[in-house]
Amino acid sequence: MSTIIHISESTSLAFHSIAYIAAKNGAVKTNEISKMTGASEAHLSKVLQWLVKSGMIASTRGPQGGFILSKDPSKMTLYDIFIVMEGELDTKKCPLSRKKCPFNTCIFNGVVKKLNNEFIDYLKASTIESFLKRNKKGG
Repeated sequence: MSTIIHISESTSLAFHSIAYIAAKNGAVKTNEISKMTGASEAHLSKVLQWLVKSGMIASTRGPQGGFILSKDPSKMTLYDIFIVMEGELDTKKCPLSRKKCPFNTCIFNGVVKKLNNEFIDYLKASTIESFLKRNKKGG
């Protein structure tokens, strides 16, 4: 079944991995995150490497090693993670990716642009810390 807003598997793993690492408040191993997310360790490892390269998380080797946050979860937004994984967003672009349109106005009358902007605002306003607090409350 299709959805209006699509988030890639890699970005979903990045969101969930960072939130899980923040919740554990200590080094977390790839296999633990893999079990929690149901993702293959190979795919997850690539996502985690990308997050390390971006500076969002750090990795340590050894028996006590794993992944930890590199930034304060109160300052890490979902938008920050999204941009690391997907790149900058272009809300002015045609939602149908048309290079040429025979009409003067968009067939969607601005609805797609409005939804994109609302989604971006939500990502920017939502921190990992706020998610963890909301998750503890069950809401």
